[in-house]
Amino acid sequence: MKRKSSRKKQNPQAPADSLGRRNHRNCYSLLIVESSSFIALSVGIPRVVIGETIVAFGTSIPEFATSVSSARECHFDLALGNIVGSGFVNITLILGVALVASPLTVNISAFANLALFSLIINLFLWYFLGSERIS
Repeated sequence: MKRKSSRKKQNPQAPADSLGRRNHRNCYSLLIVESSSFIALSVGIPRVVIGETIVAFGTSIPEFATSVSSARECHFDLALGNIVGSGFVNITLILGVALVASPLTVNISAFANLALFSLIINLFLWYFLGSERIS
Protein backbone atom coordinates (compact mmCIF):
# COMPACT_ATOMS: atom_id res chain seq x y z
CA MET A 1 0.00 0.00 0.00
CA LYS A 2 1.36 3.38 -1.01
CA ARG A 3 1.28 6.25 1.44
CA LYS A 4 0.01 9.51 0.17
CA SER A 5 2.31 12.35 0.86
CA SER A 6 0.76 15.34 2.56
CA ARG A 7 3.35 17.60 0.98
CA LYS A 8 2.24 19.78 -1.87
CA LYS A 9 4.03 19.48 -5.15
CA GLN A 10 6.28 22.43 -5.68
CA ASN A 11 6.02 24.49 -8.78
CA PRO A 12 9.36 24.40 -10.62
CA GLN A 13 8.71 27.97 -11.81
CA ALA A 14 8.31 29.30 -8.23
CA PRO A 15 11.93 30.44 -7.64
CA ALA A 16 12.05 32.21 -10.99
CA ASP A 17 8.62 33.72 -10.37
CA SER A 18 9.75 35.01 -6.99
CA LEU A 19 12.91 36.40 -8.55
CA GLY A 20 10.82 38.14 -11.20
CA ARG A 21 8.65 39.81 -8.55
CA ARG A 22 11.75 40.88 -6.67
CA ASN A 23 13.21 42.41 -9.83
CA HIS A 24 9.94 44.28 -10.44
CA ARG A 25 10.05 45.62 -6.87
CA ASN A 26 13.65 46.73 -7.34
CA CYS A 27 12.75 48.45 -10.61
CA TYR A 28 9.81 50.26 -9.01
CA SER A 29 11.88 51.38 -6.04
CA LEU A 30 14.64 52.58 -8.36
CA LEU A 31 12.04 54.46 -10.42
CA ILE A 32 10.63 56.13 -7.29
CA VAL A 33 14.07 57.11 -5.98
CA GLU A 34 15.31 58.39 -9.33
CA SER A 35 12.16 60.35 -10.16
CA SER A 36 11.91 61.91 -6.70
CA SER A 37 15.61 62.82 -6.84
CA PHE A 38 15.15 64.40 -10.28
CA ILE A 39 12.17 66.45 -9.10
CA ALA A 40 13.98 67.58 -5.95
CA LEU A 41 17.10 68.54 -7.90
CA SER A 42 15.06 70.49 -10.44
CA VAL A 43 13.45 72.45 -7.59
CA GLY A 44 16.90 73.22 -6.16
CA ILE A 45 17.10 70.93 -3.12
CA PRO A 46 20.72 69.90 -2.34
CA ARG A 47 21.77 66.28 -2.91
CA VAL A 48 22.61 65.82 0.78
CA VAL A 49 19.05 66.64 1.82
CA ILE A 50 17.67 64.29 -0.83
CA GLY A 51 19.88 61.44 0.37
CA GLU A 52 19.01 62.04 4.02
CA THR A 53 15.31 62.09 3.22
CA ILE A 54 15.47 58.83 1.27
CA VAL A 55 17.44 57.12 4.05
CA ALA A 56 15.05 58.44 6.70
CA PHE A 57 12.03 57.24 4.74
CA GLY A 58 13.60 53.82 4.13
CA THR A 59 14.47 53.31 7.79
CA SER A 60 11.05 54.48 9.00
CA ILE A 61 8.96 52.16 6.82
CA PRO A 62 9.53 49.00 8.94
CA GLU A 63 8.52 50.82 12.14
CA PHE A 64 5.48 52.25 10.40
CA ALA A 65 4.43 48.82 9.12
CA THR A 66 4.88 47.27 12.58
CA SER A 67 2.89 50.04 14.25
CA VAL A 68 0.05 49.79 11.74
CA SER A 69 -0.18 46.01 12.00
CA SER A 70 -0.09 46.08 15.80
CA ALA A 71 -2.73 48.83 15.90
CA ARG A 72 -4.96 46.76 13.60
CA GLU A 73 -4.72 43.89 16.07
CA CYS A 74 -5.54 46.28 18.97
CA HIS A 75 -2.03 46.13 20.46
CA PHE A 76 -1.80 49.88 20.97
CA ASP A 77 0.91 49.55 23.62
CA LEU A 78 3.16 47.84 21.09
CA ALA A 79 2.50 50.57 18.52
CA LEU A 80 3.26 53.32 21.05
CA GLY A 81 6.39 51.56 22.28
CA ASN A 82 7.58 51.06 18.73
CA ILE A 83 7.11 54.73 17.86
CA VAL A 84 8.75 56.05 21.04
CA GLY A 85 11.55 53.49 21.01
CA SER A 86 12.36 54.03 17.37
CA GLY A 87 12.49 57.79 17.79
CA PHE A 88 14.61 57.54 20.92
CA VAL A 89 17.10 55.11 19.38
CA ASN A 90 17.33 57.11 16.15
CA ILE A 91 17.98 60.35 18.00
CA THR A 92 20.39 59.04 20.61
CA LEU A 93 22.20 55.97 19.29
CA ILE A 94 22.36 56.55 15.55
CA LEU A 95 22.98 60.28 15.77
CA GLY A 96 25.55 59.70 18.52
CA VAL A 97 27.45 57.09 16.51
CA ALA A 98 27.39 59.30 13.43
CA LEU A 99 28.74 62.26 15.41
CA VAL A 100 31.47 60.20 17.07
CA ALA A 101 32.54 58.73 13.74
CA SER A 102 32.67 62.09 11.95
CA PRO A 103 35.55 64.56 12.23
CA LEU A 104 33.04 67.35 12.81
CA THR A 105 33.38 69.57 15.86
CA VAL A 106 30.09 70.38 17.54
CA ASN A 107 29.43 73.14 20.06
CA ILE A 108 27.74 71.02 22.74
CA SER A 109 26.55 74.04 24.70
CA ALA A 110 24.14 74.82 21.87
CA PHE A 111 22.45 71.46 22.40
CA ALA A 112 22.50 71.39 26.20
CA ASN A 113 18.93 72.64 26.56
CA LEU A 114 17.68 70.22 23.91
CA ALA A 115 19.42 67.27 25.56
CA LEU A 116 18.05 68.22 28.99
CA PHE A 117 14.53 68.63 27.56
CA SER A 118 14.75 65.23 25.83
CA LEU A 119 15.94 63.56 29.02
CA ILE A 120 13.14 65.10 31.13
CA ILE A 121 10.43 64.21 28.60
CA ASN A 122 11.68 60.62 28.35
CA LEU A 123 11.74 60.31 32.15
CA PHE A 124 8.15 61.58 32.32
CA LEU A 125 7.11 59.11 29.62
CA TRP A 126 8.85 56.29 31.45
CA TYR A 127 7.13 57.27 34.72
CA PHE A 128 3.66 57.47 33.21
CA LEU A 129 3.99 54.25 31.22
CA GLY A 130 5.49 52.45 34.20
CA SER A 131 2.74 53.53 36.59
CA GLU A 132 0.07 52.62 33.99
CA ARG A 133 -1.45 56.08 34.00
CA ILE A 134 -1.31 55.85 30.23
CA SER A 135 -2.62 52.59 28.81
